[in-house]
Amino acid sequence: MRVMRRLALLAALVIAGSYVLAAPPPQTFDLDDVLAFDTRQDMEVLADTVFGVGQRPLAWTGDNDLESPTFQIDLWFDNEQLADEVFGLNVRPDTWLGAPVPAPAAIARNVRHDLELTADQVLGGSRPVEWRGGPPVQRCSRELQNILDLLAQFYDVRSTTPESVLDFCASVQAEIEDDLLDIIFNAPGAEVVDPVDLVAAVRGDLERLADELLGLNTRPEGYIGNRDRTSATLIGDIFLDMGLLADVELDGGRPNGWIGAISNAPLLSYLNLRNDLELLANATLGPGVRPNGWQGVDPLEQCAPLTRSLVVLVQLNYGL
Repeated sequence: MRVMRRLALLAALVIAGSYVLAAPPPQTFDLDDVLAFDTRQDMEVLADTVFGVGQRPLAWTGDNDLESPTFQIDLWFDNEQLADEVFGLNVRPDTWLGAPVPAPAAIARNVRHDLELTADQVLGGSRPVEWRGGPPVQRCSRELQNILDLLAQFYDVRSTTPESVLDFCASVQAEIEDDLLDIIFNAPGAEVVDPVDLVAAVRGDLERLADELLGLNTRPEGYIGNRDRTSATLIGDIFLDMGLLADVELDGGRPNGWIGAISNAPLLSYLNLRNDLELLANATLGPGVRPNGWQGVDPLEQCAPLTRSLVVLVQLNYGL
């Protein structure tokens, strides 16, 4: 099965024109080549730990030639074999990226990301002295990496977060939040939105969900129910009430992807609250099932904030 997947991905690369088999070998190596080469070296180091020094599965390619037309595919293929040994056959962490697109640079980036997850499982937070590693951004989610690429390409917005920061990905995301919100909600020609309207819609849908789950006007003890659009505590009260409803309905648990945070920025708070409300509705009523009158009718409302932002950036700059 793995061999068939490898052949299918290789065929996609050839069809897409990402590789021209008859083309002359490159005379210089760019940053993507360096990333791919360093990833291969680290993969072999980790493979020595997992399989034994010099021991490899029969299907292991060990392709170490950057000029090979199948170098990127072999990189992905061997990484999947390594992951099968560490996590179990076709078992992967939730944040695993894989190689979903026939683009060599994206494959190398994704493999680098996934190799670090495998190394975390095998080595914990440590790495051997010969480990080459890569920029910390390559350990961030696919959405965040793509957003950073688009912000740099189209808006000249670049992260200045030091690579030494403990939680690099979270710090970078916090750093670009203001720019991202401004671009998404204030793009030329975009409909002007009032953050209060968006937040009020979340409150309205939270009440609809509570009515559906608990009964009309039946609420848990301590439920605030603040609907005053002019209230300085409206966002905070929604946050507290949503958490209380989740505690009652989910026995204190939370769905995967739950953010559980608000900020001083109303638009960011809206995105977080809407994300959590949609997750709560999915967990209690079922995916896509909503009470009558639900205001979050845009399909993007059910996507995580980073995914929503990426979709909007792509639509703005590629006309999709």
